[in-house]
Order: sequence, then structure tokens, then C-alpha cells
Amino acid sequence: MHVCPLCGTDLRSAMYRPVTFPVEGLRQFSDRILQSIISPRVSVGKFDLGFFAVLHQLCHVICLKPNRRLLLHHLMGKLDQVDEPLLSTGRIGIEDLRRNARHQVLTCALWLMEDLEVRMREAWRTKAVHYNLMLKDFGQAPKWYRAVADSFSNWRDG
Repeated sequence: MHVCPLCGTDLRSAMYRPVTFPVEGLRQFSDRILQSIISPRVSVGKFDLGFFAVLHQLCHVICLKPNRRLLLHHLMGKLDQVDEPLLSTGRIGIEDLRRNARHQVLTCALWLMEDLEVRMREAWRTKAVHYNLMLKDFGQAPKWYRAVADSFSNWRDG
């Protein structure tokens, strides 16, 4: 993974820009996730494949055009971020985003994952996300995520 598949450049020696996070706790959360990937001896704990599948799903929901990017707008506001990333008008996945936009979307998804049920409930109550989008195209959702999403199925509770 350290060699560019197109040109063969060793990416370990490439210049980089440090990653910034809007809050220190989010950087620490990200560090714990990365440590679970880098060190196989460290107990994976909650950072298993289900966690990463949900993280990817949240990135998908944040980028969804049918949601008019309301969740992205809501999350950027919660994180006091003013420069909302420009996303294309078509169907787009996080993999297709440019680096800065990808980092912003991933930061928003990570922030949600820190306290998923509480933060998604707030987004749901403010109508930044709809129940049906939380499970859209996510056939193999982990049971714990499905339980969180199902808790938002009754619009009368909002």
C-alpha cells in the first residue's frame, strides 16, 4: 500500500499535510481507530468490520443527493465548520471525493460514530436525516446499527 499503483512512487517519502480535526476528542478517537488497524495485537474492541461498514454507510448517507445534503450541513454546523465541501450533483461515494472533501465527510461521520445514537437522534429530530436513508443500500447492516436506525422509524417520536 505504500507504492503508488500508477507511477511506482514510494509514498512513505512523499510530502504530506498534517490532518486537522475540529475538536481534540475527535483526533483522539481517530488515533484509537488507526491504532486498532496498525497493531493487530491491540484488542479490536468496537473497531471491527461492522464499525467500518457503518462508518462507510454514514459517509454514504452524508453524501446522498436525495437528502439534499441536509445531514452534511447539520454536521458541519455542529462542528463549527464554515467551509462545507462541494459535492458533485450526481451519485457520488466518498471514494470519489477530492482529498479535502473526503476528509470533511469522514470527520463528520467519525463525529457521529463517537456517540451514534445520541447524535443521529439529534440530526433526525432536526430533519437533517430520514430513517429510510439510514439503511439505504445497506443490506448487511450490523444488528447494533440496525437497532439504532430502527429506533427512528416512528416519525411521531421526533
